[in-house]
Amino acid sequence: MFDNTENDYTIAELEEAVYALTSLISKCEKAKQKLVIGTSQYTLLTRRLKAFNIAITIINGCLTKKLNEGNNII
Repeated sequence: MFDNTENDYTIAELEEAVYALTSLISKCEKAKQKLVIGTSQYTLLTRRLKAFNIAITIINGCLTKKLNEGNNII
């Protein structure tokens, strides 16, 4: 999937990143409700939410790999 040999993150750091992104997603979804569909702000926020969700998917993949290996560093 993704080889990250230059950056070593602990399980705790990865879990914190997922927590932070989840919080951002929640806040962005609330803000998105106030925007008008078709505006640049709406489009930007929609794309940002998609990117946050992709990041969470990648991080969760790294967490799964790390937990399966029983290793604390990617």
